[in-house]
Amino acid sequence: HRKHPGLKGDLVEAFDHAVDALLESLAVELKALNENRIAASEASAERLSQSTSNTVMLALFISILGTAASIGIAYWVVKRGVVTPVNNLEGRMAELATGRHDIEIPCAARGDELGAMGRALVVFRDAAIEQKKLTDAKAVADAEQQTVVETVGNHLASLADGDLTAVIAIEFPESYRALKVNFNAAIGKLNELIGSVAVGAEQIRT
Repeated sequence: HRKHPGLKGDLVEAFDHAVDALLESLAVELKALNENRIAASEASAERLSQSTSNTVMLALFISILGTAASIGIAYWVVKRGVVTPVNNLEGRMAELATGRHDIEIPCAARGDELGAMGRALVVFRDAAIEQKKLTDAKAVADAEQQTVVETVGNHLASLADGDLTAVIAIEFPESYRALKVNFNAAIGKLNELIGSVAVGAEQIRT
């Protein structure tokens, strides 16, 4: 500070001290205000950062939840539209393989690949049913034929042994009925012939 002589100098010096004190006080207040602003800014930045982090976490959670829901829906759709019908078709194929033919085939009315598989199974089932009918009919025909052959064979054997009463009494199937009638008619004519021969021989002896 500058030195001033006398009272005037003292006043000037006192004024200078007062100004210096005021400036020092303002500097302290400005520093404190600046520090408070810095602290408030840092706190606001922290809150903003936390809020942003929370927002990001919420968005990520919602995204994960949406993805999981989409996967779940897609799985349900695939299972309902593909997996379940395929399992049903597989089950019907297994039943057909065991000889069961009185079953309904799923998916046959669909217009996609599963429908084509279903219709193929329908064709396979119907062919198996028809084959079974033919097999059963052949088994019946074979059994009937075996019965006829054995019956005729036994009666021919009896006839060869001289049994002229060996007519066929049992019922033959429709397709073999004419054979029975002709066989019995032949036995009757043979009996008549032998009877005529016997009568002629008796007449000759007398």
